[in-house]
Amino acid sequence: MEAFVEEFKKAQESKFEIIGKEHQILQLVLFPGESIETYSNSLIYMSPNLKKRNKSQSIKDSFLNFVSNTQGEVEYYNDTETIGYMGISRRIGKVIVINSSLNSDIYFKPEHLLANSTGLALEKKKKFLELGFRAWSKFKPSTDPKLKTPQIFLQTSQGLIEKELGTNEEIILTRSSVFAFSSKIKFSNPQLQFKHQTPSFIRAKGPGLLYIENKQDPANQLPNTRNIALIAIFWIYVILSLLVWNVGIFQP
Repeated sequence: MEAFVEEFKKAQESKFEIIGKEHQILQLVLFPGESIETYSNSLIYMSPNLKKRNKSQSIKDSFLNFVSNTQGEVEYYNDTETIGYMGISRRIGKVIVINSSLNSDIYFKPEHLLANSTGLALEKKKKFLELGFRAWSKFKPSTDPKLKTPQIFLQTSQGLIEKELGTNEEIILTRSSVFAFSSKIKFSNPQLQFKHQTPSFIRAKGPGLLYIENKQDPANQLPNTRNIALIAIFWIYVILSLLVWNVGIFQP
């Protein structure tokens, strides 16, 4: 850990490190006077000089957190003269970083938010008809001059692919696999030959960034023929057993 902190003393452009290949942890360095917003159940470890304070929440948000068993948002800050560090993770998956000053128009699944620079504010959640009933979140552009490089950290529970769609470039994907996307991406319902699966697919049209989660829609999964065969054999056995049992009882 000392070597990690020393590295950031020399180069302060980036103050985080993503540890692990698949099941990743986000390790952050907080210099004196710095802070980060995350969730109270995301903390794995931290240096003793960091402190925590709860963020003020509306009655509605507090109630929704209680119903969904979600921990509230907190802020970890460093009010000492020494460098602090912490490790956080909310899910068993990969961590991605979005530079808010460059990509402030990225919509994402709110439950996958891991942390964000203090001072960033969320816009009102928005629903997209083609993506179903889910509400998507997006941060407002930062107007705080102290936030030179505001960052957003998201964590997926699956593998993730980042795809940059060019102008008028299109891709067809399952609705459930959309993890995050820029506001310039346009969605529509595709006309596919396999019409019985059409509701599970959408068409995305560029330009813009598209994050695709390795998440298969249950409606598109092919049935397991081995399991079907085992179930069929089981019921054949049950029926034959009942027939033999009935014949044995009613014979004179």
